[in-house]
Amino acid sequence: MITPFLIFCIVVIAIFVYKYNSLQRLAHQVRRVNGDIMASLQKRADLANRLMDIAKEYGLHEKVTHITVSDNFREAVRETNEALTRINAFSNNFPQLQANESYIMLMNQLAQIESGIQYAREQYNLAASNYNTFRSQIPQGFFASALGFSEAPYFNADNLSALNDFKTDDGEMLKKAFSNAVDKTVGTVKKGAEEIGNVINNKRTEGSEAQNNVNLSKEDNPLDRR
Repeated sequence: MITPFLIFCIVVIAIFVYKYNSLQRLAHQVRRVNGDIMASLQKRADLANRLMDIAKEYGLHEKVTHITVSDNFREAVRETNEALTRINAFSNNFPQLQANESYIMLMNQLAQIESGIQYAREQYNLAASNYNTFRSQIPQGFFASALGFSEAPYFNADNLSALNDFKTDDGEMLKKAFSNAVDKTVGTVKKGAEEIGNVINNKRTEGSEAQNNVNLSKEDNPLDRR
C-alpha cells in the first residue's frame, strides 16, 4: 500500500535528482567554455612564439624568450601581450617583415584567435552567470556546496588561474554520501537484528530455566511422583 509518506519521499528524491542533474549540466557548460578559452590562450601563445622566430630573422635583437603556458595562465597572457607588443613595434620599422607571407598568415590567425577569445569570454560569463544563479536558488542552494558545486568565477584578466582551477565534484561526494548512508543503514539493521536475536535468545534461556525449575519442583515433590 502506497502511503502519503512514501509519496512524499518519492517526490523529494525526484526533485533532488532533477536539481542535481541540472547543476551538473550547467557546471559542464562552464567547464566546456572555460576549456575553449584556455585552448585559445595556448594557441595565442604558440602564435606569438612563431612570430618571434620570424622577427628574429629580420634582426630583432631585443632579448626574447619563448612563452611556456603552464597552469599559470595569467603569467602566460602577460608574457604573450608583451611579446606581441615588441613584435608590432619592431614590424613598424621593418616593412619587409610586414610583407612576409608567413608573418601575414600568422597575424591573420592571431586576429581570429583574439576574436574567438572575446566571444568565448562572453559565453563563459553567461554560462557562469546561469550556473551561479541556479546554484544559489532554493532548494539546491542548501546542498550545492556540500556536494562539491563551488561558485564559478567570472572571466577577467586577473583571475585566469581561478578559472582554470574551477572544478566540480562530478558525483564523487554524492556517491560517498550514498555509500555512507547505506553503510549506516546496514549497520543499524545489523545492530537491530543482533539485539532482536539477543532478546530471543534471552527469552529462550529464561523459558528453559523456568521449565527446568518446574521439572525440579516436580521431582522434589513426592505427591507429583504418583
